[in-house]
Amino acid sequence: MEHGKQKLLRAARCLLCPTLVVITAVGSHAAGPRPAQQTPSASNANLAQLIGAIRTKAKSLESSTGMRLGFRSFIAAYNIPPEGVSYSDYVVVRLFYEATRDAGFWNLHWTITNQPPNSDKIWQQWQSVRNPSFLTPTASAECGELSALYAFLVGRTGVKGVGLFWPSPNHTVAVWVVHPAGAAAVRVVVPTSQIFLDVTDFFGTRKFNPWHQSRFMNIRVATLRTPLNFPNCFSTSSFRRWTSMQELPIQPFSS
Repeated sequence: MEHGKQKLLRAARCLLCPTLVVITAVGSHAAGPRPAQQTPSASNANLAQLIGAIRTKAKSLESSTGMRLGFRSFIAAYNIPPEGVSYSDYVVVRLFYEATRDAGFWNLHWTITNQPPNSDKIWQQWQSVRNPSFLTPTASAECGELSALYAFLVGRTGVKGVGLFWPSPNHTVAVWVVHPAGAAAVRVVVPTSQIFLDVTDFFGTRKFNPWHQSRFMNIRVATLRTPLNFPNCFSTSSFRRWTSMQELPIQPFSS
């Protein structure tokens, strides 16, 4: 009972999360002026190195037993033929889910920040990380910020159809839209926190109906001013421990 009260309290606090975000609706043109260009190519080079490392790790996980079993469970739960979704895309979206969620591989921490749903503040906090530890969060952010970070990074790997979704006016998660050939589109909920969810709800949870929002919002940019620098120390400690994993937990899906 106490656990349930704590969940409701955290969820209610998320009401403070503003809904302003630099976004475009999928299928429409971007509105408003374009944001200022990122300075220094070093920022983009750092991000490119991160994306390259993710792609390399994702490729190595494609042959793992856990990932293959998870994929079979996923397509069976959503009635998607094996050729109806890219297995490589599935591996990437699962991998980033495990990294960017609350208490995931990158040890991000959910908390109330009253920030809009973009990842500016996360990147800013990462700049001060010198000696990452599993005992100390690398950054603190709320639902919209975590989901925006996830959607941005997945998009940078080349995976299409990932954006933001509001299951309720006071909560934000990510959603991945799959378009199987000759079949209806499938929307997969990617919760980056456990707000309004049970401890058994993970990637692909059915607790939220992704179709009550007619169009999901696709991240156009992750930040307006913040350098996109992934801490070098991640590459030698937390990030290296994460990439040393051979398999991911098998995700149970309910039909």
